[in-house]
Amino acid sequence: MASEYLTPEEVATALKVSSNTVRLWCRSGKIPAFRFGGVWRVHRAAMEQAIRNQIGEALVEPIEVGS
Repeated sequence: MASEYLTPEEVATALKVSSNTVRLWCRSGKIPAFRFGGVWRVHRAAMEQAIRNQIGEALVEPIEVGS
């Protein structure tokens, strides 16, 4: 079962962007995220919703990351 919370590296891999870009999005609020133990965490459903909002509610398939 995949984790409900993703690291910036996992999000970056799924979206094919750099982890620094994901951290910037977290700091700016573009992707809802929180810090736990000094590491950003992104809830999978919140990330998918942020993507839907960005592309105008087009169909977004669930994102598979890690194992």
